[in-house]
Amino acid sequence: MFLVWFRNVSNRRWLCWTINLVVAFAVGFSLLRRIQDAATPLDPALALPPISAPDDSDYSLEPVIAASLFGQTTFSETILDTPQALYSEAEQTNGPVRSQRDASKADPTSMDWLSASEDPLFLRKRAETLGKLLDAKRTFQSLNWTAGGHTLLNALLEHPNGLRTLSTALTEVRKNGLASQVADVSVCGAVPPYNHLLGGKLVALLMTSQEVRDAYRNRYSGQVSIISSQMAGRAIYRPAELKVLTTTSLYGNGSSQYNRLHLRASDFPELEHDIAWRELAKTAGYGTVHLGSTTVRALREISERLYRARRINHRFGEGASPRLRQIREAVEALGINSSAVLHHATPRIFYGCELHPGAIEELIGSNPATENRGTPIKVIAHLWRLRWLSKRIQNDDVLQRVTAENAQTIQQFFNNKRRRETGGDEESTDTETDARTAP
Repeated sequence: MFLVWFRNVSNRRWLCWTINLVVAFAVGFSLLRRIQDAATPLDPALALPPISAPDDSDYSLEPVIAASLFGQTTFSETILDTPQALYSEAEQTNGPVRSQRDASKADPTSMDWLSASEDPLFLRKRAETLGKLLDAKRTFQSLNWTAGGHTLLNALLEHPNGLRTLSTALTEVRKNGLASQVADVSVCGAVPPYNHLLGGKLVALLMTSQEVRDAYRNRYSGQVSIISSQMAGRAIYRPAELKVLTTTSLYGNGSSQYNRLHLRASDFPELEHDIAWRELAKTAGYGTVHLGSTTVRALREISERLYRARRINHRFGEGASPRLRQIREAVEALGINSSAVLHHATPRIFYGCELHPGAIEELIGSNPATENRGTPIKVIAHLWRLRWLSKRIQNDDVLQRVTAENAQTIQQFFNNKRRRETGGDEESTDTETDARTAP
């Protein structure tokens, strides 16, 4: 019996590390030119005239955009009105502040996306995004594009707003791929007794199969992207062609499941291309796994009393890692450096797997999208038996461990797994079984 679960990833950064800066620079500029008439579905007047060369003294357009979006109402009054009302209600009843988690849940097939886009959360998100894009556009327009090459890139990097502009452009490019074409393998491994036979490696390899890619496409193609649709005020559909898989190790010292996990086409003629999980980097070791639930509740109450509102509601579209954001907000309000609190100094290894050659280049838009077939499950399973299982079953120690498994040892396995997961590190999506570290 094998366990596997994957989900879309929206906060991974490793794709940017592989981007050629010159290519991304050009892609980013092309993207930014399209915002001229797509600022917001609520106010056509925001289709602004071309922006002249920037004044180096000020690059912040956010207040201007916010004022235009909200008319005579100030930004803070619009955003905080409902949360403040909820806080006042809690004060009167001497009860907890109600979360807005379910405030905007609705059937996507019948949603009025224009009305949904008027939600204060998405008014704020749209204003912030538009401000950043216009800010970046102004920087791009101030450059001499006829110079080209390294001269142009150096001019951008030397510009007072250059790094922020490049970061904005890369973020927008990255969003397109991460939204629906990159999946994070959140739980992947084998339960006893199959973990002793390296069944976890089989499951990780099977995630790259054509059958899994077909299942993903069948499940997600044609579905409305909820956050993007509320941002745009109209139904937005994204492609559902998997290009890349990612995962994070359970521990920082390595993963026997993903280390050297590859099948090379040069070794196996059955393969059209290599199947390989590769170590990409290590996380910085930030998260909330070392902070208990009682501490988090106390910090949330501190934030609520300070702002007289519950500003983090675990709403879809509000942002990643609500637990981490809640802790950061409260700790900073107390005058404490949140980075020092959230740095648990337990980095983990970040792995990635391209599902076909050139997948990353397609994601960032430097190469056109192509149709590539994955390897069938039966071929992957056959090669796994040849490379790993055939040797494993000749090991007497492994066979003894397999035969020693029973109901009690399996129950203990899951009890240990549950204890490891207590605390819920929001930085990592890894909640897998022992298979990654099993011998």
